[in-house]
Amino acid sequence: TILGRKASALRKQTHQEYYTEYDEGNQALSRRLVTSLTRPCRLLVTQPIIQLMGLLLAYNFGILYIVLSTFAALWTERYGQSLGDSGLHYIALAIGYTIAAQAGARITDRVWKHLKTRAGGETQPEYRVPLMIPGAIIIPIGLFWYGWTAQEKMFWILPDIGIAIFGCGIIVGTQAMQAYVMDSFRKHVASASAASQLLRSITGFAFPLFAPSLYAKLGYGWGNSLLAFVFMAIGVPAPLILWKYGAGLRAMGKPQW
Repeated sequence: TILGRKASALRKQTHQEYYTEYDEGNQALSRRLVTSLTRPCRLLVTQPIIQLMGLLLAYNFGILYIVLSTFAALWTERYGQSLGDSGLHYIALAIGYTIAAQAGARITDRVWKHLKTRAGGETQPEYRVPLMIPGAIIIPIGLFWYGWTAQEKMFWILPDIGIAIFGCGIIVGTQAMQAYVMDSFRKHVASASAASQLLRSITGFAFPLFAPSLYAKLGYGWGNSLLAFVFMAIGVPAPLILWKYGAGLRAMGKPQW
């Protein structure tokens, strides 16, 4: 914006065509809109790193919404609580979110600073990857804890602890993945973020559709265990792949500016 204002002032003063690299010159508004509005889809189709991050974010969001869509029913149907009392248990999820949001942001900044200093001031999007590791560990722990304590109808605070752990892992992992995408596509952060989040919006809608049948057939214990095992198969190798091959995957993408 600052550069754009400076270029505009120079055009008025000198009557010469001064534009920044972010300006589209005299391009028609309709053309600029088409380019900008289609960029997220083009990024999703052509960028392997966006596809990988989109898959990871999609499963994260999908299992989150499975849990959210069935959480109240656990307390009303299995524990016999009222609707009002069941709603209070969301406080546990909020506690997990808050701890992760506050601690995760500080930790990722310190890790980034440490790796940048070690590299002599050079930065890479892969410096966001280390924080994905605790997320990949915490999410399955939370699912196992929450699922089996709910399955055995243990004292109410135990499932709440499990759901808080799960929520903490979701936020930590999502923070790291979104930061990785933003650092990988700094010129078009909004478009890259939109591209990586398209699939997660679909799973956020679709996964709760089969959640009741999942728990009806497998129960909370094995139902959440299945979700945890699938997450481990996807989420645990992901940080290692990104750390080692992230730069190569980014290089494979065709520019879509």
